[in-house]
Amino acid sequence: MAKLKIKNKQEELHTKHEELTNKIYKTPGMLPSRYVYILTNKCNLNCSFCFMKKHTIKDSMTAEDWINLTNQLPDYAKVTLTGG
Repeated sequence: MAKLKIKNKQEELHTKHEELTNKIYKTPGMLPSRYVYILTNKCNLNCSFCFMKKHTIKDSMTAEDWINLTNQLPDYAKVTLTGG
């Protein structure tokens, strides 16, 4: 039951965010873009709270792949680099 409440709250927050964004930008569907690059999940720590242990990345992208991907992002996109 708790998961259902959390999911409903997430959906409610997402809907409210979209409504406010559409009101601010006056263009439906025009949301600021944010991208998270997980550069690697190779880590020698064993943190009990780490969620990446369950989601291993088998193939790594090259620096050239990351650059090509970044060049395709919309203007003013926000990028977060994480991993390791």
